[in-house]
Amino acid sequence: MPNDPAIDAVRAARVQISKEFDDDPTRLIAHYIEFQKRYAERLLHGPDGEPGSAAQPAVAPDEASPRR
Repeated sequence: MPNDPAIDAVRAARVQISKEFDDDPTRLIAHYIEFQKRYAERLLHGPDGEPGSAAQPAVAPDEASPRR
């Protein structure tokens, strides 16, 4: 499988962030939890209204554009 520059950039960023926390998983997870709280309004929400795997923009049905 050929390398994808965008995926390589994401992986490099993840490595750098991990190094900032001395590759400590507990500290890294705490960082991501705090980051998620700080930017909660930017999260995409699933059909049940909770952030999840089936992410959809959190908009009212009448505001959503029809899919084609």
